[in-house]
Amino acid sequence: MSFTQIRPYIPAGFQDEGDGNYSSRETGDVGEETPGPWEMAAASNACERINADSTLPFRASWQTVDEWTCITVQVSPTSEGA
Repeated sequence: MSFTQIRPYIPAGFQDEGDGNYSSRETGDVGEETPGPWEMAAASNACERINADSTLPFRASWQTVDEWTCITVQVSPTSEGA
């Protein structure tokens, strides 16, 4: 299954790390190792939009690691084997 359907939902500034993983630290504080508020809000919004779109066979979640904000997109369990 291709993740190209997801790209329009991923905020500008998030890099495609492959296999449904996207990350950004554009407004994160590297010295303090804290994530940026813009990335956190954008990732939350993107995940809500992906998860709300019933036509997409994916589910998305986000997390922060130090100054990085990461979005992970996976094939929905209900879509596997379809």
